[in-house]
Amino acid sequence: MSVKVNYTKQVREYCDRHSNSIIDIFIVRNSIFKDIPYKTLRKIFNRFEDEGIVHTVSKGLYCVGSKTVNKKIISQYTSSDGGMIVGYGLFNSISY
Repeated sequence: MSVKVNYTKQVREYCDRHSNSIIDIFIVRNSIFKDIPYKTLRKIFNRFEDEGIVHTVSKGLYCVGSKTVNKKIISQYTSSDGGMIVGYGLFNSISY
């Protein structure tokens, strides 16, 4: 008995459940989508971007739904001493 897995449907349902959130493809490929080959997962996200379901924030980092989540991204990656703001983000946050 073989089970046909529809990878696109699986990823689409995940995106539907996590609207207005950030998806780090490097994290979800090793946890949620272990059974999907990495290249296939990237192709699915590229198609979803063409459809407007997700938007690329950075390499391997996608936003589901809206394009404007800069504060959400910054807080997710800088909270709990997990990172820091550099470049234009740091420059623009400094007030004189």
